[in-house]
Amino acid sequence: MATVVRSWRVAEYLLGVCLSMAFMANASHGHSSGGSSDSAVPTSANAPLRGFEKTIIVHGIMSTVAFLLVLPAGIYLARFTRTFNNKWYTGHWIIQGVLGGLTVVIGVGLGFLADNQVPEERESPHKDIGKVILFLYFAQCALGAFIHFVKIRFRWGRPPQNYFHAILGLLIVGLSVYQIWLGFAREWPGATGRPNLSSAYTIAWLTWSIALVVLYAGGLTLLPRQWRQERTSKNSNASTNASALPTQYAPVHLDDQAWQYRESIELKGH
Repeated sequence: MATVVRSWRVAEYLLGVCLSMAFMANASHGHSSGGSSDSAVPTSANAPLRGFEKTIIVHGIMSTVAFLLVLPAGIYLARFTRTFNNKWYTGHWIIQGVLGGLTVVIGVGLGFLADNQVPEERESPHKDIGKVILFLYFAQCALGAFIHFVKIRFRWGRPPQNYFHAILGLLIVGLSVYQIWLGFAREWPGATGRPNLSSAYTIAWLTWSIALVVLYAGGLTLLPRQWRQERTSKNSNASTNASALPTQYAPVHLDDQAWQYRESIELKGH
């Protein structure tokens, strides 16, 4: 409970900072809309920032924090700690649902706000991809909650939805990595008319993207340990269930025995 409270306080702080920055950017945009400063194309990279450009910058920072820091952190927590600590899910949902939810909503929301502030209406794949990522994020959260609270019996190994949940999470992060690059490399100069950003941004983005892949690949080395633990747990549960079965089911294999006994009970209406 204390962890949840601390996480919520951090989230409240981030929300307050971001809303304050967005308010100041919006106020600046409102003051400049009466003149020509927001519509004039900057003549150099050192020209003063216009209101909507400030909103874009805050949007970019929050989206980067959400999709390249917070969400990957939740994935790595699950990948690296689930074989060592059975409480890993608590940290996973706090990061992905609370901290991730707030940073994602704030980051994407500021993107829509900046789009409304831009002097000229323009179509952008960056905006369309952002909508897709936002939808996938909420779908992923709903799927994670479904997997945790609704236990569906699957006779052969792990349920398919568990694999889909993992693949969808990687898809969201992978799509977000591309979306971040699209934002600073294409959307920023296209929306503001400013020169392209320094190549240092691309180098930092590429370095971090490679680090994300390498780190996750390292976590995959724990899969054999995870599978062994799951087999052990499954066999233990089967043995426990079989010990309570009537003797007439004794000749059957433990897993099939438990399965048939449960089906017979269900057919009797108990």
